[in-house]
Amino acid sequence: MKKFFYLVIIIFSTLNASLAAVPNGNKESRKSAEDKLLKEYLLPSFNLQEINSTHLTILRNNILNQPHTLFKTSNGWYRTERLYQTWNGSDWENSTRYLYEYDGALRNNIYTNQDWINSAWENDYRYEYIYGTDGRMTGYYESSWENGAWVYDYKAEITYLPNGRTSMYMFYNWENNNWIYSTRYNYIYDTNNKLTEIFVEYYNNGVWENSFKGFYFYNNQGYLSEYISQNWYNGDWLNSGRSLYSYNTSNYMTEYIWQSWVDNAWLNINKTENVYNAQNYQTLGYSYLWIPPTGWVYLTKDTYTYNQSNQNDEITTEEWSDATSTWVNFYQSQYFYNANGYLEKELYRTWGNGFWVYDEQTLITYAQLTDAENLSELPGDYCLYQNYPNPFNPTTTIEFQLPGYEFVSLKVYDLLGREVTTLVNEYQQPGKYSVEFTTQNAMLSSGVYFYKLTAGNFSSVKKFIIAK
Repeated sequence: MKKFFYLVIIIFSTLNASLAAVPNGNKESRKSAEDKLLKEYLLPSFNLQEINSTHLTILRNNILNQPHTLFKTSNGWYRTERLYQTWNGSDWENSTRYLYEYDGALRNNIYTNQDWINSAWENDYRYEYIYGTDGRMTGYYESSWENGAWVYDYKAEITYLPNGRTSMYMFYNWENNNWIYSTRYNYIYDTNNKLTEIFVEYYNNGVWENSFKGFYFYNNQGYLSEYISQNWYNGDWLNSGRSLYSYNTSNYMTEYIWQSWVDNAWLNINKTENVYNAQNYQTLGYSYLWIPPTGWVYLTKDTYTYNQSNQNDEITTEEWSDATSTWVNFYQSQYFYNANGYLEKELYRTWGNGFWVYDEQTLITYAQLTDAENLSELPGDYCLYQNYPNPFNPTTTIEFQLPGYEFVSLKVYDLLGREVTTLVNEYQQPGKYSVEFTTQNAMLSSGVYFYKLTAGNFSSVKKFIIAK
């Protein structure tokens, strides 16, 4: 069932161990809903055609808890409901809905899932998100609806490094009216502040034990080129899976290969290829399966179309028929937008007996929230501030602010435009940030340099002087 729960933007990873932090109960239906939500937002954003199940685990934990920017549009419209319906052959029937509530700072602080049972909506589970004074999420709770009341399942506490990057996720299970350690995720970065490793441990009989590791490797342009996962087994780290990523000259992903570690070698499992037009809008997507000794064989083909506003309005999926050596219609997703350009309906159809048959649809409702007093708690616009002190030697501070959750790049260049170092290169929460830059590691000479902030469509450049 194509349900939907979701959150945007990425730290690639594969964390099987996170299922330990997901409560019991309606786990499978909830997980499929979350996975669909993750894919809907992340795949278009990162030009991927699929993310395997292990990737989804960390995405769920790192993105699912960033809801307030996901469900806000650019001019104050906020998503309040997402309704799923199924086709019974003659009419649409309610299935599941997600309700979004917002706090005084207009951040999504409660997210509730309800199921349509006996012609009425019944609570299933909900998330409560906690934010710090700087606007960053510091934790969240998940609860299930039992006997007419919300009962805790688990909670997560999030800590950050001084530069704003995630340091750790600590998960607790609710057992016998107490919070019990469950799992923790440790994040490790290189000197350029790129994520290089995620290290997962689980709590067992009073001791933290190894569970999982994920390693990230980047190309010369700073894009993820390889990811390797390892599991802890019998006192040693063993390779598990590997992802390989290729890009075109515009840095859009063109190929993704997933491999598994078998008999001390990497074995191909599946592959996707993406095709783009001159404007770098994806037009085709192919998926393959590795079958020895033949090699890569077709599985599916996706064809993308766009409306006049360059919004994706249809994806048609075809399956490869070995019998006829042709593509055969299989599934179709259609997207409809309101007058403001916001997605308001998704329609899913399957191919049967020579024509398209309704399967499911999603209806999205928005409300405009414009309380100026509430909005004042978060930055209203982008800003890159002048560093201080300036001139400096050897250390200076650079501050900037973000009104929304964006991928942020902060880099330093010399007078010839050559990149000196990367200070920030990740997604960040709305708020004000402070980054320290020192010449001690960079071995820079005296003179004029530039620092550039890029966040979404915003870009700003300022200069500073190193005086020795």
